[in-house]
This record gives sequence, C-alpha cells and structure tokens, in this order.
Amino acid sequence: METVMPLYSFTKTKVFFLFVFLTLGCWRSGWADEASIIVKLDQRDLTTVTLSELRTKLPVTDVHIDHPFLRKEKNYRAVALKALLEMVYGERLKGVHQQVIFKAIDGYEASGDIGHLLQEGGYIAFADLDRQGEWEPVTKMQADPSPYFLVWTAHDQTIGKGYPWPWAISSIDLRTKP
Repeated sequence: METVMPLYSFTKTKVFFLFVFLTLGCWRSGWADEASIIVKLDQRDLTTVTLSELRTKLPVTDVHIDHPFLRKEKNYRAVALKALLEMVYGERLKGVHQQVIFKAIDGYEASGDIGHLLQEGGYIAFADLDRQGEWEPVTKMQADPSPYFLVWTAHDQTIGKGYPWPWAISSIDLRTKP
C-alpha cells in the first residue's frame, strides 16, 4: 500500500509563522482598520479609541505640512488633536491636568503642555496621502510613524518651542504635572 504525503506538512511552528506573517501583512497593508489609542488619565486606563471611532466621531481632514524630519512637504489624513482631546477627556481638560504624555509603540514618550496641545494646528495623522497604503519612514533610522503620528501645521509649532511630534503613538495620558 502506497502512502500519500500531503503537499504541505503543517507543524505547529509553521502554523505559528504563517499566522504572524498574515497578521503583520494585514496590518501593514491597511486591513487592520482597528488600530487603537489607549487613553489614560494619570497613568490609569480610561478608554480605548479605534481608528473607526476617530473617523466616525470626529471630522477627518487632509493636512499639508512642511515636515521637519523629512525636510519636505507632506500630506496626511488626520483628525484635529484638540477635538480628540476634548472628545476623550471632556471637562477634565479644565482641571489640574496640565500635561499630556504620548507613548509610542516602542516605549518612547513625548510630552506637551496642555496649553500648546489645545491650540489649533495639531493633528493626529492616521494615513500618509503621499504613499499608497503605507507610510514614508521618518528620521535617519527610517522609523515607521504608523499607526498614528502627531503633526503640526504652523511653522512655529516645533519641538524646540514645546510642540511634540511623536510617531507610532499607542497611548495618550493626561497627567498632573509634578
């Protein structure tokens, strides 16, 4: 009797790597429409906001900036930072909380005073309009700014003047300054 071998022999390791490959492939290709931001208050989880929620609850706009890291003009699809902060924090923005910490996927943290962050010109970008379905890397290290990138439209809204430009944002934390 002849034994028929299957075309593909799936071991647990192969299945695992196939799962990882498909998951990352879907996320990078834009299928993962549910990229989310964890919203915190004084380091405690408050809620989570998905990309779908941002798109449906806040006005979406296309912004044009002079990119300080790439040293060229860029176009992004985004929601206004002020509108996002007002949506998730509401009246808490008027309290003693004076600082927002943006945490990146890799653990990097950037902070900004609430006075700067509530000014017009700040946007949470969720799509790079100059690239189809992907993001142009930023910095010499070719960092991927997705899924969310805080950008500013005014020329004087720079890091040196207290306006953070974090990318790969995973959480936003409204804190009381020590």
